Amino acid sequence: MLTPQILYVADDFGLSSEVNDSILHAHTDGVLTSAALMLGQEGSDEAISLAKSHPDLELGLHFHFCDSKPTTRKSWPWGAHPASLGFRLGFQPKSLALIEEEIDHQWTLFKESGRNPAFINVHHHLHAHPWISKRIGDYLIKKNFQGWVRGGVPHFFSPVSPIKQKIARSLSNQILKKIPFFSPRTLWGIDRTFQMNPQEIRPLIATLTEGIHEFIFHPRSLQDPETQCLIHLKQSL
Repeated sequence: MLTPQILYVADDFGLSSEVNDSILHAHTDGVLTSAALMLGQEGSDEAISLAKSHPDLELGLHFHFCDSKPTTRKSWPWGAHPASLGFRLGFQPKSLALIEEEIDHQWTLFKESGRNPAFINVHHHLHAHPWISKRIGDYLIKKNFQGWVRGGVPHFFSPVSPIKQKIARSLSNQILKKIPFFSPRTLWGIDRTFQMNPQEIRPLIATLTEGIHEFIFHPRSLQDPETQCLIHLKQSL
């Protein structure tokens, strides 16, 4: 009988030195398997250096288009808000042109690190936006990308309505239609951002069927709940 494979993935690697320290700690002392690298941020160069020293940490590309520092200019025209970006994409061709420019430049910066991205993720789940996902998908095909994409069906720790479940499945289908690469079977953590709890995760893992399942984390400091969750999970194995 095949057992499930669990991917414990941290977002925002490179955002700051403190985030980098917590992600590395969660990897060396915890169960963290993967980290999504943001380029052009305060801690990006340090994160690349840390990744070189820990080649067993799977490294993915964390595209970012808001609430971050762009890699091609000083700031985003739409600021930190994903909704503002989504609104502008509907009537500003120059906004789409900027997204395309950033996709190419962030990919180039990642490749300059000496690694190939093992997976793709996007800050604030903006790869669910059809115009963004189409451009990312087309770009990855052109670049002969060989990894996986965050696009598994979101599952929730707390009970949700059938309507919310249907919307979650629809968004997953939307992403994988436009970014047609392998994706884990399920995605966990959407409803526990910054609040992942080992007491919820341990019994859940025992119920998972065969296949690959992704759990997402956002470590922010050495003592924050998500860093400690990843460490406690290793101690309980």
